[in-house]
Amino acid sequence: PALDSTGNELPDKRVTITSTAYPTKDKDGNPLETEFGLSVFKDYQTVTLQEMPEKAPMGQLPRSVEMILEHDLVDRMKPGDRVQITGVFRALATASSGQTSTSGVFKTVVLVNDVKILGRDSSGLVFDTEDIR
Repeated sequence: PALDSTGNELPDKRVTITSTAYPTKDKDGNPLETEFGLSVFKDYQTVTLQEMPEKAPMGQLPRSVEMILEHDLVDRMKPGDRVQITGVFRALATASSGQTSTSGVFKTVVLVNDVKILGRDSSGLVFDTEDIR
């Protein structure tokens, strides 16, 4: 567990997923300005991982899950890549402001720790001269 400067255990961080919109006002309606010399930015990417079609149960569509990648993991894969993901599967409550309970439906995401490329769709393609015409 994480500890603060006095040695007390810190509570779990609450995972908040922000939108991709650039904020222009705070919660009280005051305008926000960007301090370009003082701002800290991080790479952030949301992708959808789909089960391999050949591994899906017969007659069913492949399942998918949303994944969140940060820092050096961003742009490590492209659409169509076969990947192996290591991460933390989290259920995020969708309670709105002032609401004390949820509907029992949770949004699930994977907070990615590692990406291993197993293969790319374009690898192994063989072209003949007839194919290039």
